[in-house]
Amino acid sequence: MASFSGKEDLVTWISQFEAIAKRNNWSQDEMLDQLLPRLEGLAAQFAFSQLSPKLAK
Repeated sequence: MASFSGKEDLVTWISQFEAIAKRNNWSQDEMLDQLLPRLEGLAAQFAFSQLSPKLAK
């Protein structure tokens, strides 16, 4: 799955991500583990600024 930088359509990207997560039976922790490395640029800056330090590790 392609990364998300904020230039892509958010609704489409999240729909694709959720479909993949459901197909792979990912838990919430697995979804976070898969999501965080796919964020780039401003999207990553925003997400990591909102995460608690415990979740960002």
